[in-house]
Formats: sequence, structure tokens, C-alpha cells
Amino acid sequence: MKLSKSFRNEFGDTKELKRQLSNKYREKRQKIESFMGLSYQNDPYYTPIFKALFYKENKVDKITNF
Repeated sequence: MKLSKSFRNEFGDTKELKRQLSNKYREKRQKIESFMGLSYQNDPYYTPIFKALFYKENKVDKITNF
């Protein structure tokens, strides 16, 4: 199931929610894009987050690539 469909199922699919998410994204876009450009090696401040993401990704890969 696509992530967006799961989100809509859980939180609804209203115009108001779409507007709120769009506004929030526009407000945080620069920070989001900055974070997406980081890597495990070039910013030690985020190392714990990257380790958690890699751990989860590895677990999901083991489940989906059996």
C-alpha cells in the first residue's frame, strides 16, 4: 500500500488537511531539502538518526526480499 494512501486512510482526505500539509511543507521546505542532502559521513549531529533509518531499512529489506 502506498504511503500516501495509508496516510489518507488514517487521517482522512479533506481539502483542509491538504491545505494544512501544503502550508506546512512550504514553511519547512528549505529545512527538508537541506536534511535530504545530508549524508551519514558529512554531518555527525544527525548520525543517530541515520543509524536508526539504516537499521529500519535493513529490517524491511530482509522482510521484503525473502
